[in-house]
Amino acid sequence: MVDITKTNEKVEGFIAGIMPTGFGLYGTEFLGVGKVKRTENALIKTNKRVLIITVPMTGSDKIIAGVALPIMQIAFNKKGIENKLKEMLFSLSLEKILEMNPRNFEIGLSEIKEVKINKFFKWITFIAGGKKYKYGMRSKKDFEKAKEMFNGF
Repeated sequence: MVDITKTNEKVEGFIAGIMPTGFGLYGTEFLGVGKVKRTENALIKTNKRVLIITVPMTGSDKIIAGVALPIMQIAFNKKGIENKLKEMLFSLSLEKILEMNPRNFEIGLSEIKEVKINKFFKWITFIAGGKKYKYGMRSKKDFEKAKEMFNGF
């Protein structure tokens, strides 16, 4: 059955290489190997919602010898994440992308009460449904893109 609320949905922009920020447990490690709890590394904005997703990359949920591989990927392979995201957007529906990882989620634009943008730290925070979702960006270009994408919130 087609969800009528998602028809005519158009991707307005995306940012690859975001990273969860804020307080909380990033992951756990035991004897040099562990798992990352929050693996989100990309954001997609449509005319109806924001999707926060994990673009599947090798080791995107691993901690090895105290090193969180997702942080290393964002630092050294942002272009790889971006290319994979473009490939996904070209070949998959947004619903399939959401289903690829149980940690992927969406926030309806109508649910977003506020979008805060912190220029100093290059953070974007979505306040929706009584929760805060905060993500950092490495590059000034991505930060400027986020400001443009969420202008008016």
